[in-house]
Amino acid sequence: HNLGGLLIILAALGVAAFHMFKGRTPIEGGRAGYTVPRWSAFERGLHWFTAITFIALAITGLSMLFGRTVLIPLFGHAGNAAWANIAMNVHNYVGPVFSIGVLVMIVKWMALNIPRQHDLVWFRKGGGIVGDEHPPAGFLNGGEKVWFWGGVFVLGLVVIVSGFVLDFPQFGQSRSTMSGAHLFHAIAAVAWICFAMGHIYIGTLGTEGALEGMTTGEVDVNWARQHHDLWYEELQREGD
Repeated sequence: HNLGGLLIILAALGVAAFHMFKGRTPIEGGRAGYTVPRWSAFERGLHWFTAITFIALAITGLSMLFGRTVLIPLFGHAGNAAWANIAMNVHNYVGPVFSIGVLVMIVKWMALNIPRQHDLVWFRKGGGIVGDEHPPAGFLNGGEKVWFWGGVFVLGLVVIVSGFVLDFPQFGQSRSTMSGAHLFHAIAAVAWICFAMGHIYIGTLGTEGALEGMTTGEVDVNWARQHHDLWYEELQREGD
C-alpha cells in the first residue's frame, strides 16, 4: 500500500516538474484557423465514457486502498466507514460497465495502434520532447501506441479480469484466488493510474490544441501538421 501511494505521488510530482521545465507545447506558427476531422462522435463518446468511469473507479479504489492511512485521520473511523461503503458499491457497479468501454476501445482502435517503422524514429528522437525537431507520426504517434498497448490493453485486461474475480465471488473462487486477484488488481490499477497521469497531461494542459480533437472532433491544421505529419500528408493525398 505504501509503495503504491509513493508511486502515485512521484508520478504526480513528475508531471508537475515536467510542466515547470518544459511548459506547454504551443502550435508552431499559431493556429491556421481551419480544421480537419480527427475523431468521430462515437469515438469521442467512447473515450469520455471510459475516461469518466476510469476516474470514478480511481477515486473510489484509491480511497478504499488508502482509507486507513489517509481518510481515517481526516474524517475519523465513522466518516471513513460511511464513505468506504459508498465507494465499494460505486466501484463494484461501475467496474463491469467500465470494462465494456475498455473492451470496445481495444477492438475499435487495435488496428490504429499497430507499430510502424516510423514509430522507431519517433522514439529515437524522444518524441519531440528533446530539441525542436518533431519526429514523424501517423494518426497515432509512438507514445500513444505505448499508452494503448501498455495501459489500455495489458493493464486494462489485468484490471478487468482480476476485477471480475473479485466482483463475482459466487463462481466459487478460493480464498487464495481472491487474495491473488486483489493483489494483481491493486498493482495493475496503481500502475495504470500513474500511466494515465501522463496521458491526461499531454492531452490537456501539455499540448495546445490536442484536447479539441476529443471535444469537437476537429483539430487545427497546423496542429495536425506539427504532431501527426504523416497522417496529415495522407489526408492531403486523399483530398486530391
